[in-house]
Amino acid sequence: MRTEAVPVSGGTSLATIVYLPEGQGPFPSIVIRSAYEIPTPPPGGLVPEEDDDSAESDPVKVREAWASVIDRGYAVVLQNSRGRHKSGGIDSLFGTEREDGAALANWITQQPWSNGSIGVAGDSADGFIGHLMMAANAPGVRAGYFQVTCGRLLTDGVVRRTGGLLMETLVPWLTKEAFGAGAESRAALSASGVELEKLKRPAK
Repeated sequence: MRTEAVPVSGGTSLATIVYLPEGQGPFPSIVIRSAYEIPTPPPGGLVPEEDDDSAESDPVKVREAWASVIDRGYAVVLQNSRGRHKSGGIDSLFGTEREDGAALANWITQQPWSNGSIGVAGDSADGFIGHLMMAANAPGVRAGYFQVTCGRLLTDGVVRRTGGLLMETLVPWLTKEAFGAGAESRAALSASGVELEKLKRPAK
């Protein structure tokens, strides 16, 4: 396991963990860029075993959860998105995921252990982040595996096919993220503290 600080735009570095197979390589890579804490176990269905919730955030247990992938000769690259957990920068709710994903792909393809081929995976928010990485047409990205997510947040994720927003999906998540954001993140979201206070007040 290697812990890396991968540079992205604005002088920011993103917390990244790399698990490498035995041998000299080079290896293809499986990537998860995550809004959640890393290291993170594989998405459900990506490995033969059932998900082990106790594996979350324990580097040794996460390595064991990924074993069937790593032992087949894949490097596993796990990265926190900008402003999340140990990554630097300001979290703008998916605002920089394309460029940051492209920067990670560029970094991977330049590593001596990489053969230049990258697969992207993720569930939920990580799946959406992965879709954005693929949409950047980043070098080396060949495939994606996503669940419980969508490719276009507004049209696929929170809009009913018959029209109308899925407010029960969008509002609780957005308000939680916005209320928990610091002043810099609110500025990146163009949301002032006054506006957020209004949202907190009960409707009359």
